[in-house]
Amino acid sequence: MKLKLLRLVSIITVLLLSKPAIGQEKYQGPIDDNTYLSTVRITKASQEKISVKQKKKTIVVDSLIVSAGTGFFVFRRMPDATSRIFLVTNKHMIGSWSLNDSLVTAKNVFVGFYTKNGLFKNITISLNDATGKIAPYVHPYPNQVVDVVVIDITSFLSDIALSDVALFGIPIENLVSLANLNLCNIYTGSQVLIAGYPSGIGIASQSRPIIKSAIISSPLTTIDIIITIENRNHQAVMNSLYGKIILIDGYIVGGNSGGPVFTPRDKIISDPKVNLGQVNYVIGIVSSVYNNTGVSVLYSSDYIKDLIYQYTKN
Repeated sequence: MKLKLLRLVSIITVLLLSKPAIGQEKYQGPIDDNTYLSTVRITKASQEKISVKQKKKTIVVDSLIVSAGTGFFVFRRMPDATSRIFLVTNKHMIGSWSLNDSLVTAKNVFVGFYTKNGLFKNITISLNDATGKIAPYVHPYPNQVVDVVVIDITSFLSDIALSDVALFGIPIENLVSLANLNLCNIYTGSQVLIAGYPSGIGIASQSRPIIKSAIISSPLTTIDIIITIENRNHQAVMNSLYGKIILIDGYIVGGNSGGPVFTPRDKIISDPKVNLGQVNYVIGIVSSVYNNTGVSVLYSSDYIKDLIYQYTKN
């Protein structure tokens, strides 16, 4: 079975929900603004080798590949009352990466920040330092098989003129760990939502994401999947995808890479506590899809939280 990275190429207030009492009627509320508008388009340009047929032979040439995907903003409030802001996405959305090949970053990515007038502007975020090495604020997950990276953009935001930017983000406490999904009434078979830019589609003038629906297909535990994927030399190599992985069944396509996966925002009609249940919980990030199966791979929010807590210790 081949695994296809979603290259065509966000978000939540955490309350641990108690189960509604018997007889309470629920309905699905609208998506929280912070969840929806924390999701942004990411575009990268990279030099890659592609095979080209010329007459009776095939040659490999360097080609400029432009791809678009998704990212989302997460913030952590620090003990000194300041906040650090992170752009969360996939490793393969900031360069060349696969289960078989270590990350080689592109020089930069372009991020579609929202503006206060309801439109958006593309802002360049450099991924390398002056020596060409990966920048110190770019934090790929150290485990090779985990397709997650967080970019600390806190200093970047203070260094550029962003008076017209409307920045949305979610507190890290609102990302739910795999082991705690049952506390949010999330189980195998539950509905989830995905925000992103499938096939690069978005609301054109505003660059707002498209919402898609899926269901959780796998047991909510650590799983191990044997897959076959091509490496940089175009050789098919069998590998093991393991860890805190969630499989979902839904029509997820190229462009959804790096998008947040979150729960519907249920409201309990008969409950006078209007805040109860009115939260979209982020459970993970889209990475890849199995060809011809409709099943997509998510990495649990655990990996995102691990990185952010690791690089904001104090």
